[in-house]
Amino acid sequence: MPSARDVLLRQVRAFAVPVAVVVEYEADPFGVRGVVDGLIELLNCEVPLLVLRCDVSALGALCCGAVAAAVGTRAALRHLYPMVPTPSRRRLSRPAPSVVVSGCLSYRRLGTVARTKRRHPDSNLWWCGCTTCGGRELDWIMHRPEWMRERLSFQHSLDALAELRDQLIGPDLQRDQLTWRARCAIAAYWRREVGWEPLPALDRWQQAIGLPPSDDPSLPSRRPGRSIPPQRGSDRTTPPR
Repeated sequence: MPSARDVLLRQVRAFAVPVAVVVEYEADPFGVRGVVDGLIELLNCEVPLLVLRCDVSALGALCCGAVAAAVGTRAALRHLYPMVPTPSRRRLSRPAPSVVVSGCLSYRRLGTVARTKRRHPDSNLWWCGCTTCGGRELDWIMHRPEWMRERLSFQHSLDALAELRDQLIGPDLQRDQLTWRARCAIAAYWRREVGWEPLPALDRWQQAIGLPPSDDPSLPSRRPGRSIPPQRGSDRTTPPR
C-alpha cells in the first residue's frame, strides 16, 4: 500500500499546478525525521512550490528550489499548531518578543539573548549589521521601552532574514543547497559554543542535503532567471579556524 507521501507526490506530479505547503506539528516540524526529506522530494516534482507559516527553515526551502517562503511575524504564526481542546477560556499572555540570531539560524527570546551575551560577551553572534541594528549588539533592543521591543524585534528579524537570503541564494541551485548545509553546520557549532540546546532542524537539513558528487545529474545546476546577489558586508558568524 503506498504511503501518504507517495500519494501526495503522485497527485502533485499528475496535476502539475503550483502548490503551497503548510506543515502542522506541535513543535518545529522541520526537526522531525523525514519532514525535510519529504519537502525536498516535493520540490523535485518540478512544480512551483511555496512554503507558508515557516521559521528560518524557509531559507532552506528557498535554497532547495522553492519559489517563495513565508516566515510568521510571531511565534504562533511560524508553524501550524494542532488544534487541541482548551480547559478554559482564559486569555493567554502574549509571549516575549523573539529575534533572529543569524549565526544560529534561529529565533531566540530577547531575554535569552541578553542573558547568554552576559555569559559570552566576546562572541561574534551578538553583533548585527542589519538596517535596524546598524552595527549594534542584539541586546540593545532590551534597553528600549517595552512597548517598542516587539516592533524593533520584528524589524530586525525581517532585515536579518533578507540579508541571509541574499547571502544564500544565487544562480546555482546545487551550490545554494550546499551553502545552506554548511551554514546549518556552522549554526549548530555556535549553539554549542554558547550553551544552547541542539536544534534538530539543523541536523535534518544537513542529513537530507548530504554531500552529492559534483556530477550528480539529479540536481539542476542553475536557477533560471536568477542573477548573482550583491555582496553585503563581512560575515561575522564564521567560527574560528
